[in-house]
Amino acid sequence: MLEHVQLPPETLSLIFRYLSPLDLSQCLRVSRLWHAEAEPQLYRNMVLEPGMTLRRQVLAACTRKHLIRRVEFASSYGYTIPLSDILDFLLDYRPPLKHSDDAVRTSTWTSSVPFPIPAGPNRPTLTHFSHQGYHQSWRLFDAILHSLTSLVSLDLDFLHYDSTTRTNYVVDLDRILTRFPRLKHLGIIGTMVEYAPPRAARHEGQDESTTGHCCLESFTFNPALMWREGPDAFSLFRRLGDLRKLSIISNKRYGECARRTQPWAFGRALKQFCSKVESIQVEGAAVLWLFDLPILPYYEVPFLAELVSEALPSSPSDLTVGMVQAQRGAGDRLRQRLQEQEVSELLEGRTAVPFFPQLKTLILGTSHSLSMQDLISLGVQARFLTHVEIKHQAYGYEGVWDMYDTDAATAASASVPESTTHASLAANNNWQFEDRRLWKRRHIGNLDVILFLQLCSSLRYFSITRRTIPLLDLTAGDLTSPVNSETSATIPRKAMTPTIHRWACEETLQTLKLGLSVHPSRSKEYHAMVWNHFGRLQNLRSLSFPMSSLVPSPAYGLEGLLTGGGRLSETLTEVRSLPSWWEVEDLRGMVLWFAKSFPNLVVLGLMHYREQVEGGKVENFIGFLDDEDVKRCSIHRIFVEPRST
Repeated sequence: MLEHVQLPPETLSLIFRYLSPLDLSQCLRVSRLWHAEAEPQLYRNMVLEPGMTLRRQVLAACTRKHLIRRVEFASSYGYTIPLSDILDFLLDYRPPLKHSDDAVRTSTWTSSVPFPIPAGPNRPTLTHFSHQGYHQSWRLFDAILHSLTSLVSLDLDFLHYDSTTRTNYVVDLDRILTRFPRLKHLGIIGTMVEYAPPRAARHEGQDESTTGHCCLESFTFNPALMWREGPDAFSLFRRLGDLRKLSIISNKRYGECARRTQPWAFGRALKQFCSKVESIQVEGAAVLWLFDLPILPYYEVPFLAELVSEALPSSPSDLTVGMVQAQRGAGDRLRQRLQEQEVSELLEGRTAVPFFPQLKTLILGTSHSLSMQDLISLGVQARFLTHVEIKHQAYGYEGVWDMYDTDAATAASASVPESTTHASLAANNNWQFEDRRLWKRRHIGNLDVILFLQLCSSLRYFSITRRTIPLLDLTAGDLTSPVNSETSATIPRKAMTPTIHRWACEETLQTLKLGLSVHPSRSKEYHAMVWNHFGRLQNLRSLSFPMSSLVPSPAYGLEGLLTGGGRLSETLTEVRSLPSWWEVEDLRGMVLWFAKSFPNLVVLGLMHYREQVEGGKVENFIGFLDDEDVKRCSIHRIFVEPRST
């Protein structure tokens, strides 16, 4: 019979960190030792959500508030919870309110509550505080926060309940950073959040604490912070030398962002003051540039002038129809040559200057402003980039692509000698020349995505969704070679022998999420060429095909995953959104082939693309999942997943 073994308290504490609240409540009843170690873990993290039990949760936590370290508080419009309970819960302070507790809401603020609020001896030593609420609660929490000086992480999200409530919460970021010296993460967003204007440059004798260095490592804000103007617009970032993660969560409109943002000034400020930034995440409409593309004066771009002179020769004023058509053709040739020269210059890597040279992670949600120039420059210069996620969609506001560095353009124009002949090119409404000289950003094309994969050798995770790459673009050959009229990364190509050039990240890529489109008229050899290309990957663990049309059948060259020269048979653990599986004649054999070929495969997700399933009923095709051999195969989970975008 085994003897009873008493685990030491420090071991119990480590175990209890991974238990659910229900399990922890059971551990309280085992012994005094377990009770002593489980109770701090049970009350350490408090998640308060709106509902009938909200006040009950607060009252229960008040008896153990000295154990609380993390609070996540989500309120709803019109929720009823006594103000005195909140103050008692967070600050160990119960104010002498004039009204009964049951009638007081968090929106009530009376003169009976002093400011700043005095905190009691049993207040929780909070390290993390998160609150999402409406306009009725921001005044209360603005007062409470100034007593929570022990915070390491702070998240606030204040929303307008409807269009009639236009009161905004003006955030003084300098004040917050000074008030919370230990803060590592700060996030203040929401529709009612505004940022106070930057403080004037520190004058002689000003308190050093108002402009001292901060230890903030993660910062989340909305694009309104990027709308500041003036020489001290981004002086806030002088204090954020340790900043590593930047998140922009937008609820603004693209037109407003493009009209009020100066992405070149914002990028240069972060390059100067926050050189350690290694992670960027953008969700919603926000204009962010990753590289500085310096504008040149007219007299310093003779090569562009020569291209214009060759493509657009002078012509008389009385043009015939044939001459007009010739002029249009010359304009197309000029655009092609200018774009080819632009790509060639980007591939050299000497013009674009990175705003974030230490970038490792880039996550872009809908309505992002990543340009072709930034993407190619990332592939050429980003030595540490390992994680890229891009949600592609059609750009509804073209104004973002008309932006350019107006400060540099003004300086360049002022330096033009009167005798120069190149300035006349702009005067003649040669907008193609001006767009190229000003480095106006352009949309990302399919070929730009392929070129990026051929350039970036450090990638481990790559995902681009809401678009599919046509087979014609995937088989464009080597796009990194010197640019010519047939292999430009942004110019339509002539017919060429289809070949898939090797990617620079074939040895490092571990997760790939990429949609591919193969036209039905293409032969099976084209499918086999694609499968063989994926078979080159050496360390791939997860492979996903959202919105793709590849056929996963041996008749279409599926064995290329094994014969491509990579090690997928050893590394692959997950296949998601397997496309066109309903076109395979032997579905049972397909699953068993995956199980046999990839012994470490755990998940096999079958794409549910209703438009391509006969009759719109996927149930007509999944009977093979009930086969006994399929159930007993080594793949733990086989399922039809919702359509991935």
